Amino acid sequence: MQPTTDDLDVAAVAAAYEAQARLICAGDLPAPLELRGRLAPERWKLEWHLPWWVGRSFGLDAALCHELSVSSVLGLAAIRLRDDIADGELDRADPATAAEWSEALLDAALESYRARLPSSSEFWPFVAAVLAPDGPAALASVSDGADLARRGAPLKVPAFAVCQLADRSDAFPTLARCLDHALTALVLYDHAADWEADLAAGRANAFTDGRSREELLVALLSDDVVRPYFARIATALARAAELAGALAVGPLAQHICDLAERFALDSEALAAHYSAVGDRAAALFGTAQERPAPPEGRS
Repeated sequence: MQPTTDDLDVAAVAAAYEAQARLICAGDLPAPLELRGRLAPERWKLEWHLPWWVGRSFGLDAALCHELSVSSVLGLAAIRLRDDIADGELDRADPATAAEWSEALLDAALESYRARLPSSSEFWPFVAAVLAPDGPAALASVSDGADLARRGAPLKVPAFAVCQLADRSDAFPTLARCLDHALTALVLYDHAADWEADLAAGRANAFTDGRSREELLVALLSDDVVRPYFARIATALARAAELAGALAVGPLAQHICDLAERFALDSEALAAHYSAVGDRAAALFGTAQERPAPPEGRS
């Protein structure tokens, strides 16, 4: 009988994470480690659910998959905190203390693996590569961008471990490619959502494509910039869903398809918004020009 893969107890995972985080922080739960918002399961569904979805699909015990999901959230918190330190975006915490929290969270995240994977396991060199600060080659099967590397770290570690523990090492290359395509899509989507903040902070952003704020706004109002950009996202998600299906990890494939549907709606809404604003501006200033027609079948 196929194991159930869609019933992760998110509340129990959250409680276990908070207990560990409070222990690390001497009974407190500082703002950078709170689950709501920046670490919420709704925002980081892959990081919360991936060990459960893949582990249960590969036949691992439910208790172990739950434990690995807690580990994944601890790893997510550690990586996010490391990014905050690097970007100078800490919330009421000094960098030295935050660095100690990050290392302790990462150590707690790896504890589940120490009990099950010997020091001779190829898992440990893989972890070292994934957590390297300079953009690990282990995350570069689709893109070696820094954003992808950072976002992929909390996913690649449990993904590799699940394959090892389930005796499915053969599945990891396909799973890694699936995750890279999904993460590429998520990073591209985040860039479209955060382009103004990224420009203000001097961060690289794929959506701006090297343009200034003024140049991008002109392009958005006069050309069909949104749909081609989101077509890249759709292509990455389609490939990710195909690979998840090939591995018979149904909940992962379904989640990716759900993302594709939501992002397609966002794309059309965003394109329609800038088209309408551009048309009003052209009419107001008497510079009306023919806009590119949307792709066939699109309104």
